[in-house]
Amino acid sequence: MVTVQEIFDAAMDLMDEANESTGSTDTADTKEYRIRTISILNTAIPKLHPYSSNYHAAATTGRPRNKTLMADNRSNPDFEQSIPLDDALCWSLLPYFLASILRSGEDTEFSMRMMTEYNNAFLEIRDKSPAEFEPISTPYGMF
Repeated sequence: MVTVQEIFDAAMDLMDEANESTGSTDTADTKEYRIRTISILNTAIPKLHPYSSNYHAAATTGRPRNKTLMADNRSNPDFEQSIPLDDALCWSLLPYFLASILRSGEDTEFSMRMMTEYNNAFLEIRDKSPAEFEPISTPYGMF
């Protein structure tokens, strides 16, 4: 399972925010990004969950149980949490999404480029997701 820290590190690398001498992403410059990260990921996870290999719809309502990260302590978020999506979704989508949203108010061109990468990767994953056949209803009969 991929952790929040791993996705955060990948997003910081995309944003060129890692410390150049140590490679650390936990710096004074990234503190604001750390505080916002779990909230931002929680906006993407429910949308991506139906495409995850660990998706199971609830038997009675047809809706999956809400999958999100715990955001109890905003000043010191728990980055060791596992993201409730499969690894392919996490690595191919979330770093681009996170980098795009974190930079949206600072660098519009970079943000749009990252969101384009996210959208292209999402479309590729969606198009390759297995589908199930179901009978087509004919409410008005056959013509």
